[in-house]
Amino acid sequence: MGESMHFTSICPKCGRGQPQRDYTRKTLANLLNAGYQIEAHCERCNEFWRISTQERRLIVDALGELIHLRR
Repeated sequence: MGESMHFTSICPKCGRGQPQRDYTRKTLANLLNAGYQIEAHCERCNEFWRISTQERRLIVDALGELIHLRR
């Protein structure tokens, strides 16, 4: 679970999908399990924002599939 997990979040300023590459699977799982917010960043706008509830659900689903596949 120490590998990076890439996901895309939509920048609220420019409306473009921005790849997020700075989180490991373990870090995302810990943040989600603890109920903490997850921040995304747009390099173009230098804008930071909290990811949406829908994006959180997608990450949870992806983590669940990855964990399931490893068992």
